[in-house]
Amino acid sequence: MQTEYEVIVIGEGPAGMSASLFLKRANINVLMIEKGIPGGKLIWTSQVENYPGFRKNSGVELATIMHQQIKDEKVKRVRDEVIDIVREKDGNFKVTGKKNEYTTQYVIFAAGSNVRSLGVPGENEFKSKGLSYCALCEGNLYSNEKVVVIGGGTSGFEEGLYLSKICKGVTLISRSPQYKAPKILVEKAKNTPNMTIMNNKIIKEFIGDAFLEGVVIEDKITGEVETIPTHGCFIYIGFDPTTNMLAKYGVLDEKGYIYVDDSRETNVPGLYAVGDCVHKTTRQVITAVADGVVAAVAITRKL
Repeated sequence: MQTEYEVIVIGEGPAGMSASLFLKRANINVLMIEKGIPGGKLIWTSQVENYPGFRKNSGVELATIMHQQIKDEKVKRVRDEVIDIVREKDGNFKVTGKKNEYTTQYVIFAAGSNVRSLGVPGENEFKSKGLSYCALCEGNLYSNEKVVVIGGGTSGFEEGLYLSKICKGVTLISRSPQYKAPKILVEKAKNTPNMTIMNNKIIKEFIGDAFLEGVVIEDKITGEVETIPTHGCFIYIGFDPTTNMLAKYGVLDEKGYIYVDDSRETNVPGLYAVGDCVHKTTRQVITAVADGVVAAVAITRKL
C-alpha cells in the first residue's frame, strides 16, 4: 500500500506535539490529527509548577507555547476524530476518521484520556448547569459563591486551591480517609482559610431544579446523609484512557492503558503509544513530552 505519510500522530496534547515537533525537524512527512482543541488536559490546568523552565504558569500558557512551536515548524495538522486504526498486510496503517481516511507507515497514538464520571443521579442532568470538570474554564462564574470540589487527588487539590482564590469558599470532598495528592498540596489546602476538607464521603446525588442547587453526600463510617448547598461543583476523580479502538490488538491492560516497550512501541510493529494513555506509574506533562520524544527518535532511526 502506498502511504500518504511516513508518520501519523493521533492527539495534539503535550505528547503528540513533542513527537510531531521532533519528527518534523528530522524532515519526516508527519501528519497530526486532533478532534478538539490543541493542548489536551493542559488547557484545563490552572497552574503548572512541576515543569522545568516554567514557574507557576497556567496550563493554557504552556499549551499555547507548544502549539506555536508546531505552527512555526509548519507541521501538517487536520481536525478529525479517529475512529479506527487498521494494520494492513504489508505492515502499513489505514487510519479512519469521521471526515477522511489516511495512510501511513507508522502511527503514534497520543489520544490521552477522558474525564471520569461519578455515575450518580443528577450528574448528566446538571452538566454545564452547575456541574463542571474544568475550574479554569468556569470557576469565574462562581466568584461570589461557595463551591464544591470532588476528588482527593492532585487535580482535586490543585483546582480547589485555584478556586479558593476566586470563590467565596471551597469544600473539597474525598472518598478516602487519606489523600492521593502530595503532602505539600494537602497542607496548603488545610492552611487556606476559605477551604474545608471532608473525607470518607460518598457522593449520592446532585439535586436542583433547572440548575444545580446541592450535593448530597453520605458518610462512609456513620452512614449520615447531608446536603451541601451549592450552585457550582467541580469533579476531579480521575481519567479513563481513550483506547477502545486498540482493544482488538491485545495491547491494553485491565484498565485500558497501552503496554509499550522502552521505545514506546506496542507489540504491533509500527504502532507506538505515548502520554497519559500508556501503562506507566507517573503521568505528568514532563513524562508525556518525554514519551513523545522517545517514540519520535525511535521511528526516525528506522526511516
